[in-house]
Amino acid sequence: MKNLIIIIALGFAGLVSCKTEKDELPKTMAVLENEGLSGIGAIGTGNTSLTFAVVKGRLVSSGNLETKIGFIYNDTLSLLKEGKSDAAYLDTMNMLNTTSLARITRLKQRTTYYYRFVATNFMGVSYSRIDSFLSAPRFAQVNQVTVNPFGADTAVVSASLLNNADETVEKWGICYGLGQNPDITDEFSVTTLVSPNNNVGAVLTATVRNLLPNRNYYFRAFAKNRGGTWYSTQRTILTPP
Repeated sequence: MKNLIIIIALGFAGLVSCKTEKDELPKTMAVLENEGLSGIGAIGTGNTSLTFAVVKGRLVSSGNLETKIGFIYNDTLSLLKEGKSDAAYLDTMNMLNTTSLARITRLKQRTTYYYRFVATNFMGVSYSRIDSFLSAPRFAQVNQVTVNPFGADTAVVSASLLNNADETVEKWGICYGLGQNPDITDEFSVTTLVSPNNNVGAVLTATVRNLLPNRNYYFRAFAKNRGGTWYSTQRTILTPP
């Protein structure tokens, strides 16, 4: 009987030991990986637009602790290295090895920013590597397109470049179609007379032919730069029957 009791006690001790080894995993600081820039752009209207950036990061290890992740950024590298930032974004822990997107808004235009992801848990604060990007300019602008019907199936359209946002404009011109708000990425819209001239005040004029009878046609001027594509207010004409 005495031997039986000893065996049971040893077995119970072994179970406790196994449970402790399984549950008490080592606790460490979190590990983050900076996955670079997802995109930059501008939002708003014309020369009052605000620039933004989207950066990517990934939580490689939580250190087996509840972890919060986020990022910090600054346009001064030395301040960022000290952990100082214009703003900080913190959120609850994301799933391990899942890419997180962080949006930074209201940036100065055409400015180099430095950023890094940060993770905080009970063991301390850890950082990803430092990366950088050049923020976008504001939108380039064109004036409202002018449309003058000319004959039954023809119109003369014109626009001018009002503002190049201090950068080379990738392209600007006029697009039109049978649907409202024609877009240069829309397969049903037609882009005409893309101008290579980036000088503010430059004017372009084009003749649009072979318009269908008794249809509403919509026209918009556009300008595209690193911030994105900006469109003027649309103009409409009704072609004769």
